[in-house]
Amino acid sequence: MARADTWHPVYAAYEDPPWTFTMISPQGRCYGSIVMSSTERNYVVTNAAGSTIATTTTLMEAVEIVHRHYVLGHSPSGPVNGDGNTGSSRRT
Repeated sequence: MARADTWHPVYAAYEDPPWTFTMISPQGRCYGSIVMSSTERNYVVTNAAGSTIATTTTLMEAVEIVHRHYVLGHSPSGPVNGDGNTGSSRRT
């Protein structure tokens, strides 16, 4: 169970207009949005470019998806600490 004082991505979601949530970075930029579909009763999740990245049935899961996508955009892809060589990292 999460502690009451634990930060969650839902705190970065601002609702305006109703049922439309904008995810705001610490720098004040939009990094994604979530819109509740009135016909299907699910949330459509989009990235900052406006591309749909997921749909889900809960707001908590939707904000976690947007936030995970945002965080992954700040980290390099590929293997940990390097170019994928499986040998020793020591140079000779």
